[in-house]
Amino acid sequence: MQTRLSPHERGESYSLKRKLTMDSQTYYDFADIVVNESREEFGPPDKQGLVKSSSRKRKQYRLKYDGQRYVVPAELSAISR
Repeated sequence: MQTRLSPHERGESYSLKRKLTMDSQTYYDFADIVVNESREEFGPPDKQGLVKSSSRKRKQYRLKYDGQRYVVPAELSAISR
């Protein structure tokens, strides 16, 4: 897969997608939230501004209900810049 970057874009980039689903099993009427994450990383553009996908990674997280709220792992917290 090749993507053309605009001239102002430089360096590496990535695409991140997260899909949330409710687990089919419940515990005291509460189901876990399952987060499936797909991350695709792209290398720096060549002289023509084309980049190629360099790697794809998949992860799965499970948000459990603690009696008051669903606990979100630190890995899923907002990205700070």
